[in-house]
Parts: sequence; structure tokens; C-alpha cells
Amino acid sequence: MSFKLGVKAFAKKMGRDVNDIKRLVAIDIFGKIITESPVDTGRFRNNWNTSLNKPNYSTTLETDQSGQKAKDGILSAIQGAKVEDDIYLSNGLPYAKRLENGWSRQAPTGMVRINVARFSSAMKQAVQGRLK
Repeated sequence: MSFKLGVKAFAKKMGRDVNDIKRLVAIDIFGKIITESPVDTGRFRNNWNTSLNKPNYSTTLETDQSGQKAKDGILSAIQGAKVEDDIYLSNGLPYAKRLENGWSRQAPTGMVRINVARFSSAMKQAVQGRLK
């Protein structure tokens, strides 16, 4: 049984729509990655891109210390996401990998890997209706 089928069966058993669960988990996990990203000028936070079925490594010089523009991008990108779609969060800045590997004192343990570790918990919360 594939992961997608497992999520479908579990969601159906709990009376939840699998597409809604997928979107809720992406909003939660991606939003935390953006919020927990180190911030100086706000350029790094503003360069998180959400996309369907292939990563988007485009970059911008624009800054946003709050990360709200990147979070808004999550919602617009995943609006029509289906269970068969892959959802990506990408950052094309050349120093993104260094930041993930502890280069910043603001995020010494990174931001992606600690949130990937929260995936199972977010999935359970979404299925149980506790993630909104």
C-alpha cells in the first residue's frame, strides 16, 4: 500500500477529506518552516516558494521580515491541490543550505528538518480535526 493510499484510507475512516488534510498539513508545516527561518533583512523568509508537482527555485530581492508574503504563497499554490499532487516548499537562495545546517544562531538546528520531524503529529491532528 502506498503512502497516498494509506492516508486516503485513514482519512476516509475518520470521515475527513484527504485533500483537505493534505492542504492543512502543508499550511501548518510550511508555515512553521517560514516562521522559524532566521531573519535579518527578510529576504530569506520572502524567498520560500510553494509549488505543485515541481520545485520553484526562483528568487526575489524583495524582503519581508514577517514571512507573510511567503505564507500567502502557500495558500494560493495549494488551493486546488489533490492527493496525487506533490507539494513543494523551496528556497533558491544560495545560502539556504548553510542556514538549514546551523549557520545562523537564530536557527542553529535548521528549520526544515525539525518541521519534517513534526509531520506525523501534524497529520494526526489534521485527521482528528484538531489542525485548522
